[in-house]
Amino acid sequence: MRRMLLPITFWLAVSGAMSFAGENAAMRKLLADADGAFRQGKYLKAAKLYEKFVEEFPMDEQLADRAHFMAAESYFNGNRLPKAYSKYEEYLSEYPRTKRFEDVLAREYEIGDRYCAGYMRCFLWMPIVSSGSLGVEVLERVIDRGPQGKYADMSQMRIANYYMESKYYDRAREQYEILLKNYPESRHAPRARVLRAMAAQKGVKGVRYNADNLQDAEKELKEARIIEQGGETEREIDSAITVLREKQLESDYETAKFYLRAGRPIAAELCLKAIVKKAPNSRFARYARASLAVLEKHGAEKE
Repeated sequence: MRRMLLPITFWLAVSGAMSFAGENAAMRKLLADADGAFRQGKYLKAAKLYEKFVEEFPMDEQLADRAHFMAAESYFNGNRLPKAYSKYEEYLSEYPRTKRFEDVLAREYEIGDRYCAGYMRCFLWMPIVSSGSLGVEVLERVIDRGPQGKYADMSQMRIANYYMESKYYDRAREQYEILLKNYPESRHAPRARVLRAMAAQKGVKGVRYNADNLQDAEKELKEARIIEQGGETEREIDSAITVLREKQLESDYETAKFYLRAGRPIAAELCLKAIVKKAPNSRFARYARASLAVLEKHGAEKE
């Protein structure tokens, strides 16, 4: 009996070794094919091969980890950003302690940045949807995953800049505030302080603005100017302050015109004289002087 068992045991061992060797060879070949497709720039083919590797050989955790990451990289390099982002998120869920954590956050920051910059989702190669708001969601996710990491303040600044570029000035101001509060030592903080003030200035709309908002905006601009003395930034701030004061003068002039239409020449005169005193060399001072001359002429005619 023992003599019969020995050949059987030997055969099973040999078969197992042959099976393992065969599987090992298939695993190496599949990974080599995926790597080769990636190097040749055939990114979508590479992605499919890496995904197949993860599906067929999950037991080799180290290689499966690499293949999963490379599948996401393949979609990223193939400009399939939605799919790439999905794969990166899937990868981090599967391997939360991966040594590639920072590499993934770097890629996700790039995806969020490209969405905010106007990346278009496509159908049949035709752009159909701009993904700016999705970019904000991606960048917020980057912050959530690494709130003190090197991509957190970058993501926060990019979110604020996206709202600024999209002319959502109130939201931009809020997001710059968050950066300054959460990352006061960030290299982006000085610029965020200036842009926060600029957002406040741009948020003052029309001649019927909120006076408190205008005062807050001018205060923030002046504070930023003290910090950013000299160079292009100081000139940029001075220009913004000039725009704010122009808006205030325009509003004052519109108020004077309202008083004139309402038959209140004395109130109108006071507003017009205040404009001349406040900014004697401005265009609204010229308008005010012309209106004062008309008032004076009408007063003389009544006498």
